[in-house]
Amino acid sequence: MPDFKRTQKIFEEQGLMKFWKKPLQLLDDELFEAKVISPDTKTYQQISDLPIECRTPGENRKYPVRQVLQIIRIKRADGTKWLKSKGRVVGLDKAGNEVEHSFVDPEMFYKPVTRYEFKKKDPKNEYSPLERVCVEAGINPYDYRYTEYTLPFNEKNFENLSKQRPTKDSSSVSMVILAEGSSERPRQITNVEQFSKIPFDDLWLEDVTPKFKMDRSFNDNLEASHIR
Repeated sequence: MPDFKRTQKIFEEQGLMKFWKKPLQLLDDELFEAKVISPDTKTYQQISDLPIECRTPGENRKYPVRQVLQIIRIKRADGTKWLKSKGRVVGLDKAGNEVEHSFVDPEMFYKPVTRYEFKKKDPKNEYSPLERVCVEAGINPYDYRYTEYTLPFNEKNFENLSKQRPTKDSSSVSMVILAEGSSERPRQITNVEQFSKIPFDDLWLEDVTPKFKMDRSFNDNLEASHIR
């Protein structure tokens, strides 16, 4: 999910908490964290933290296990380039069971969408001066003007995400390019080198422009005699 904790912090800083409605995705995240994060250390529980009877013999996996299943390369309307990801994270509960949880776009967050009005400082006084007050605040995931990204696109950041794929095979993570505000659908790219190194506009045009293969064999040699 997007970083709703950061969004909540913005609501707090701007004094808008009376309008804050905790998204279901954040509640789901908190439920997962309550299962796999130690209340004492505030970190993910490890096998060594469990009672002996809850440990699996020979198992010494380090938690959390984070797997990136999709990497999205974005060009915003202002021309800036960013990355975001989708995948899953695995933690360990108190009984020694692995608990899996999906994540979507943790490299982005939303800014509050607000509406202001002028109101009397003292509603009972007809001569009271007016002040500008916020009367409504929320989030709108569909308006990219209120969306912010936190992970700039560059080869290093791409490699850091790619290293978290489930297997060493590069095909275990899908790669997508997305042009913000475009009517064109996001496009999947299968070549890692192209995805990470080719300029976005060149890659986008290469992928969306129809490709025609010209057969220059003897039977299609483009001689003028073939044109009727």
